[in-house]
Amino acid sequence: MMKKLLLGIIGVALAANVSAQSLDFGKVKTSHLPYVGVKSSPLTQVKSLDQVKPGKKMSSRMQLANAATFNEVSKSMRLNGASIKRNSSSAVAADAPLAWWGYPTESSGQLLTFGFDLLAQAFGATFLSGQTDYNVACLIPGNYAEAKIDSVEFVIYGGQKYENLTVWVAPYAEVEEKGNVYYNPPVSPDDAAVKVVVPADEISKIPSGKAGFIGVKLPVSYKIPADGCFVGYAFKGESSGRPIITWYTEGTNGGLLYKYDTGGVSVFDNFYGLGLGDLTIQIGMDVSECEANSASVSADAEQTVLVGAANQYNFYVANNCAKAITSIDYIISEDGEVGEERHLDLSSPIAANDYGVLPLANKVFSTDGVHTIELTVTKVNGNQNIAEDNTASNSIIALEKGAERTSVVEELTGTWCGWCPRGHVGLENLKKTFGDKVITLAGHYTFGENAVDPMNCYEYNQNDVLGNYGVVANQLSSYLGGGGLPGALFDRLLSADPYMGLNNQLNQQGTVDYGADDLVNAINQAIPSEASVNLSASWSDDTKTAIKVDFSTTFNYDRFGENPYGVGFILSENAMKGTGTQWMQLNYYSNSYGQAGAKYYKNADMLSWFEAEPFVPMEYSNVVVQSWRPLGDALFTESEESDIVKGEVINYTNTLPVTSTLIQDKDMLSLTAILVNLNNLGIVNAAQVHLGAGAAGITDVQKDANSNVVERYNLNGMRVNAPQKGLNIVKLADGRCVKVAVK
Repeated sequence: MMKKLLLGIIGVALAANVSAQSLDFGKVKTSHLPYVGVKSSPLTQVKSLDQVKPGKKMSSRMQLANAATFNEVSKSMRLNGASIKRNSSSAVAADAPLAWWGYPTESSGQLLTFGFDLLAQAFGATFLSGQTDYNVACLIPGNYAEAKIDSVEFVIYGGQKYENLTVWVAPYAEVEEKGNVYYNPPVSPDDAAVKVVVPADEISKIPSGKAGFIGVKLPVSYKIPADGCFVGYAFKGESSGRPIITWYTEGTNGGLLYKYDTGGVSVFDNFYGLGLGDLTIQIGMDVSECEANSASVSADAEQTVLVGAANQYNFYVANNCAKAITSIDYIISEDGEVGEERHLDLSSPIAANDYGVLPLANKVFSTDGVHTIELTVTKVNGNQNIAEDNTASNSIIALEKGAERTSVVEELTGTWCGWCPRGHVGLENLKKTFGDKVITLAGHYTFGENAVDPMNCYEYNQNDVLGNYGVVANQLSSYLGGGGLPGALFDRLLSADPYMGLNNQLNQQGTVDYGADDLVNAINQAIPSEASVNLSASWSDDTKTAIKVDFSTTFNYDRFGENPYGVGFILSENAMKGTGTQWMQLNYYSNSYGQAGAKYYKNADMLSWFEAEPFVPMEYSNVVVQSWRPLGDALFTESEESDIVKGEVINYTNTLPVTSTLIQDKDMLSLTAILVNLNNLGIVNAAQVHLGAGAAGITDVQKDANSNVVERYNLNGMRVNAPQKGLNIVKLADGRCVKVAVK
């Protein structure tokens, strides 16, 4: 069964820190929050804890148009180092000792303060502007079932309007709309299970311009039901104001739920992943009746390693209880050999709804093939572990030698995205460095009616690849923060910026270094490929309405009884262009545009964009125009043998119908075949074939080309009037487009 893993940004520095841990648990994060993902080793996916944690990862209706827009708007939201003044009355007197749970609430730190108008600017969502009915909430997951909520503390911003400020509590609910599932708290406190109106004089005690606590004791304690509950507060405010305060953290799924009106309907939305952090709220609970001996276990996705090399494999233990885990008993099995039960007192207890990491460092395999390491947590705090998912397996493929890899870099971009020119440069830089050993693909993305890209390939972008990997506009990381375009998948093992990679520090010149090459090199060095691939493709006939493909792969190891591999095909086109503003690349780097953040990218390879206009007519390369099973599909039918035999060639032949309405020139098409490991969704290897004449290579016949040139472009796709040193893209009088080396 395919495991759907959420991709994220994974740094080598993080991995080095983790690998230094001994056989013990240590919290990766210091706060006691419900985290969505656990970062594992470098160059592997962020481990999703959806399987082992209560609750679901809900969809969000809202998305960021691009990171830079949000970042500029968020500057006006920030209260750096703001002092939070605790109201004397907020120290709520409880009937019993309380466990305080919630999202980060410290004595000082970085806060965001905002209202509807600022959100409208950040999201490019004009319908938010002018709204004044505020209602925000957070989720308390079901592992706190039977806990009794006694009190609530939250932070407001002194001097803002909080008319009829009401704290409320309601049981968990969700709603499905058009195939997506959303959190569904009550849009009005009147529909909640419990509500408490905050006296106006308590609000007035918070000094103007200061963030301060409001404390509320419920008239009757609320017992959390099995599925969890929502806790929030609502009020009438000013749309132009900044009454909502969040901690400026990476954010948590369920950490900031926000109500707004759209299309005449009030909805609650999950703002996780939008760069707005978590709600500053704390809930005081009596947890004496909660379970204290339930721990779920998960593992890294399937990995490949070399025989004889030391490697690290991580297991994750999630605390499903309201009380901390201080010790565990566990059993480790290797390739079916069951080890002895061991006891471990944790040097850092696993707080409620948090997790611990158990790394198995320096594990070496002496033989090739599939190896299995299994962890079972038998006891928690000395009592039998009652969690059903108390066991997890980690599959490792050991290879005597890895196959030579052709990497695939899939970029998410848009003509409407002013920061995306650096993505164009990043892909060209990759081709300069690696040539045919890197396949670059550009998935053009439409973001609503005000951000239309005429090259949007829906089934590839939103429906299949990007949607399945969780890599949508609001979840891709960029230097300017908060997520947005451009972003890229590197062999579907890492997500990062297509230009700077994971480099997010300024150099001595005050700019961000190009770093995408580093990720390709890191993948090749750290993750050996388990199979080689070959591809031949041609038009099935002169009508050019179908492509005949012959694909083959040869594995470097044996695997009997299972074949978790699939093959997908992606069709891309070079030299695409059109008329109208939607075809022009928005360019925030233009000197005449005046974007403050552009200065961080003023490197030699980006200078042409600074000299260009804010809207640039261009020819677009690597554009995805159609795909067939881009997530991969089974190589074997049910009637065929599923065993993988080392050195044995597996053939796949098919005819692919070409139906895309995006295609402009079939002579400029290329077909990419990807071999996917369905156990980790990573691309094992790939190959590309150019289908059209003149689309493949670089010509060095400068004189002949010049005599027939009708249009000339640089590698950024910008039109130029004269030859430029290096590679030029020229359109000839006979209609062909070729790459020309200018010396």
